[in-house]
Amino acid sequence: GAEGMGLFQLSSPVYSLIILTLTSGVSISVSGITAREKARGHTENALRAAKTAFGILLAAGTFCGVLLSVYAKKISIELLGDVRAYYSLIMLAPCIPIVASASAIKGYFYGSSNVTPTAFSQIAEQIVRISVIFFVANKIAGSNLAYACAIATTSAAFGEMANLVVVGIAFRREKTKEKPTLTVKSAARSIVKNALPISVNRLVISLMGMIETVILPM
Repeated sequence: GAEGMGLFQLSSPVYSLIILTLTSGVSISVSGITAREKARGHTENALRAAKTAFGILLAAGTFCGVLLSVYAKKISIELLGDVRAYYSLIMLAPCIPIVASASAIKGYFYGSSNVTPTAFSQIAEQIVRISVIFFVANKIAGSNLAYACAIATTSAAFGEMANLVVVGIAFRREKTKEKPTLTVKSAARSIVKNALPISVNRLVISLMGMIETVILPM
């Protein structure tokens, strides 16, 4: 129903705020580094940049996911104004490190002008997400709204896992015998430097969207 859909979408801005801030700048930065290094014939450096970004986003995503889990109830009550959003936020927390780290690999493929793995990963994500909803639909129907929204949100978690598995398999096939001349430290510095202004921009835009979503129910 309308109330259930409204509750389901109430937690989305919080999730989007974290994900877009973490991933938008890093993904674009990895794409740029990949395109530059591959143009120079240094595929090994492009792979090093993608792996470094993957590690950064996995760590940052895990940290944000833990914070969201700890403060989910406080966010749902004081920020979103509806304690029923708590369970949805809890179910979204495990998605954050998965989605964040996958964006680094996607950035590599975009920079390589190879969108096929990303396209297949998105198809896999939707198939898994819809399949989960299909199988749990009977449990959702007529149940408590808070639990129903949490169950629906689990489909996002499973979908994102499928997404990461597909791009991860494709990325493992990207191999080179050459040793990278780009150090992890240099790669990390370059990624953060390029990503920072884009991420700040996305943070501001997402904050505006979240404020709008919070004000509307009031």
